[in-house]
Amino acid sequence: MFDLIFFFSLHPFYTNCPAFIESNRTRSDAHTFEQMNAQLDQHEHTNTSETKIPEGPPEYNYNSNNNPDSNNTTPTLRPQQSPVMSIPDDVFRQEIFSLLPPSAVGASINAARTWSFAAKERLHRKIIKVPEEHHSINSALDEVKAMIKSGAPIDPPTIVVGPGKYLLHGGLLLIDQPNIKIVGTLKYDKKLNKMMKTTRVVGRTRVEGGATNVHLEDLAICNPRGAGIYCTGKNTKVYLKNCKVSGCSGNGIYARQGALCDMIDCNVSNNSSTGIAAWDPKTQLKIKDTLIHTNMGDGANASTGAALSFVGKTRIRSNSGSGLRTLDDDALITIAESITCDQRQTGNVVTETSQVA
Repeated sequence: MFDLIFFFSLHPFYTNCPAFIESNRTRSDAHTFEQMNAQLDQHEHTNTSETKIPEGPPEYNYNSNNNPDSNNTTPTLRPQQSPVMSIPDDVFRQEIFSLLPPSAVGASINAARTWSFAAKERLHRKIIKVPEEHHSINSALDEVKAMIKSGAPIDPPTIVVGPGKYLLHGGLLLIDQPNIKIVGTLKYDKKLNKMMKTTRVVGRTRVEGGATNVHLEDLAICNPRGAGIYCTGKNTKVYLKNCKVSGCSGNGIYARQGALCDMIDCNVSNNSSTGIAAWDPKTQLKIKDTLIHTNMGDGANASTGAALSFVGKTRIRSNSGSGLRTLDDDALITIAESITCDQRQTGNVVTETSQVA
């Protein structure tokens, strides 16, 4: 009799019978319910004011419905105090942050400082290369801006743009965060015996919102639909070094509303309007060792309280309008004796002999 019962208990047809399955499930549920009640009763009679959390890495407990006789070995993760932070740093070294959008990277690092070492290869980069790491200047700038906005505990990397022609998305590169630096690529020309700019940016570069310490270097900027570089806003501060701004349908460089701009060793030429224009009180530009020529308007002009200062070996020539001009009495242009202006100077233009070039 016992052998017969044992046979039916193992026979596939019988074990797959719905009635057998339901009966077995009911017994299992009842057994589990009894175990839970027993554990609750034991908990009520035990002082559990201090619960110890197991230390060390997470452990896997292989069971099924707390039934030790079950053959089902589905792993259940025992809860730990902080399972994420116990993952080895080597796991995060596998470029895990490359899977996150730029806006989430800085926030993740700031929220979990333990990850900063693991993310060193990606987030502690000194430079971001275009097009090797980003297909466009805009996307590289978006990543740097997201890191700054999220308060990532690292210095913003420099965006290094390789040789070639780069069309800005929507014709605009908007910089509204501080400490942005974009650098082009130079190549030595044997015939001319000098370094030539090989990075051409097509569109308007707009710096606004009080963005300070913004650096643009070694770039050739052209905008067929307006000004090449537009700086606006109180406390906005831009540094231009070895940049060429030409072929713009508006002003080459336009500053207003209290923006500040320092230029050194630049070329502003062949623009459809004025080469350099400044408007509004407290707007100030300092131009050093820069060539301003062949613009369809003035070489440079100032209006409504703006101030321009020309020093060093700056040269102004062959512009369709005046070389230097103020459009009202509130504006001021000061020039050092070292500069060369081959055109007329109109308005409030003052030469300062004591000014250091």
